[in-house]
Amino acid sequence: HAQGHATGVSCRDTCGMLCQGRKVVAFFLCCVTMGLGSSLVESFLFLFLTQELGSSYLVCGISVVITVSFEIPLFFVSDKLLDTCGVVGLIFIAQCSYAVRVFGYTFVSNAFLVLAFEPLHGVTYACMKTAMVHFASTSIARRGLETTAQGLTTSTQAFGTIVGQWVGGWVLQEFGSDVLFRGAGVIVLFSAALLLFMDMLERV
Repeated sequence: HAQGHATGVSCRDTCGMLCQGRKVVAFFLCCVTMGLGSSLVESFLFLFLTQELGSSYLVCGISVVITVSFEIPLFFVSDKLLDTCGVVGLIFIAQCSYAVRVFGYTFVSNAFLVLAFEPLHGVTYACMKTAMVHFASTSIARRGLETTAQGLTTSTQAFGTIVGQWVGGWVLQEFGSDVLFRGAGVIVLFSAALLLFMDMLERV
């Protein structure tokens, strides 16, 4: 019974990890906004391509190939990127890359031009995932709660995904794709800037 009690994770433990400081709160906000932003692209990019730009399904397929192709090599150098840029630097790069990608969508009139922005997904995904795992294990997790910290990080991102799909559909219907993608870019950039600011305060 004592052993089971020792390995249990209470709500207090979880809340404690969520609220360890301003930088940690800003990190979780980045996880939420990144989940939100990614879900918008995954759910509505193909609608944008086919319905607004008149794209063929072939272009949609090529876009997926490009995104995945650029993820893989970046994961191979993720350790070097982490050593060079640090966790906050990687998150900032990831979220800025996302913002450039979605803002770019709103300025093109040819579906093939969208493909030029798709390599940025590899930068976003590889940098963000690497930073999330490292930050959760080194800056959030208390001893014995390492797995819980990783699960909490993934859960906050999943929450953003749910919100993105729910709100995104409404925004697309009511205001159109330009507002949807530009709004997502602004939200993600805001969370990145907030994390960078909190990190700077912590270093002062």
